[in-house]
Amino acid sequence: ARLCTNWLPFYVFFTCQTHHNQGEGIDIVQKTKEIRSKAKKCVEESIMLAKEEFSYLNIKPLAYNIKANIEFGKRKMIKALEYIDYGLASYNEEGEREDRYDMLKANKADYLQRLARFNEANEIINELLERVDEIPLKMVVAHVYELKAKSELRTQNYESAVINAEKGLRVTLQHDIMHRYFELRSVLGNIYLKIEKHDFAEKSYMSCLAVEHQLAPDQFGPMVEVYCSLGRLLLDTNRIEEGRFYFEQAVCKCKNNAYAYEQYAVALEGIGDYFYMKDKPQESISNLEQALKIYEKLESKKSEIKGVSLKLAISYTNIDKKMEMYYMRMYKDLANPYNHLSSH
Repeated sequence: ARLCTNWLPFYVFFTCQTHHNQGEGIDIVQKTKEIRSKAKKCVEESIMLAKEEFSYLNIKPLAYNIKANIEFGKRKMIKALEYIDYGLASYNEEGEREDRYDMLKANKADYLQRLARFNEANEIINELLERVDEIPLKMVVAHVYELKAKSELRTQNYESAVINAEKGLRVTLQHDIMHRYFELRSVLGNIYLKIEKHDFAEKSYMSCLAVEHQLAPDQFGPMVEVYCSLGRLLLDTNRIEEGRFYFEQAVCKCKNNAYAYEQYAVALEGIGDYFYMKDKPQESISNLEQALKIYEKLESKKSEIKGVSLKLAISYTNIDKKMEMYYMRMYKDLANPYNHLSSH
C-alpha cells in the first residue's frame, strides 16, 4: 500500500501527459477543451500528491511545465509564466531528468518575449547560448536559436538573425524536429520580409506549407501565423487576391480551434486591409472591429490595438464622423508616451 501511494503521483503525471498529447490530434473546439481540462486536472493531482522525498524525480516541475503549455495554448502568457516559474523553483538540479531544466528555461524566455519583457528574455537566451553545445535535448537547442533569431530580428540585427535561424534549421534537419523546422522557417521568412527580400521570404513560407501535413493539428498556431505572414507579403507586393486567399484560409483554421484568438485577430485584420485596398470601407470596418475586440482581450497587444484603431479611424472617414473621432482618440491615447504615468 505504501509503495502504491508513493508511486501514485507519477502514474497520475503520465496519465496527464497522455491526455495532453491526445489534445494534439484534435482541432474540434469542444473536444479540445474537454481533453485539455482532463490533462490540467491530472497535472494538479500529480502536483498535490508528489512528496518532497521524491523531489529527485522532478515530476512536479514537469507537471508545471504542462500546465504552462496549456495556458500558452490559450495565449494566457502571464499565467503560463507563473507556472513555469513554479516549475523552475521546484526543480531539483541534482535529481533526474536534468536535461529538462533547460527546456523550462527556454520556455520561460519564450513567454517573456511574448510579453515584451525583452531584457529578461535575453538574459536567459544568452545564458543558454553560452553553453548551447552542452544542452542534451536538440529540440531545446533549436528553440534557443529560434528565440535568438527573433530577438535579433526585433533589434534589426538582420545578419545575426539569419545566422541564428539557419543554425536552428540545421539542428532540426539533422534530428528530424519538424515542428521547430516549421517555426524556424517561418522566422526566416519574417526576417527576409523585413529586409524586403520578398522572393526569399515567399520561398521560406512556402517551405513551411510544404511540410504542414507532417504537423499535429495542435500546431495550428504556427500554421496560421505562416498563412497570415504569406498573406501580408502578397498584399504588400500588390498580389492582393492571393493575399486574401491566405488570410481567408487562416480564418477558416481559426474558426475550428478553441484557442486561436491571436491568430484569428491577425487574419481578420489582414482581410480588413484587403477590403480597404479594394475601396470597400464597410467590409474593412467589419473585419477590423472584430479583430480589435479580440486584441483587447489579449495580453500585451497595445501596439496591435493602436494600429487597428488608426485603421478604423481612416476607414470611417466620410462614413461616420463620430466613429472616426472615437477611434482617433483611442489611437492618440495609446500613442501618448505619458498616458501610463500617474497624474500628480
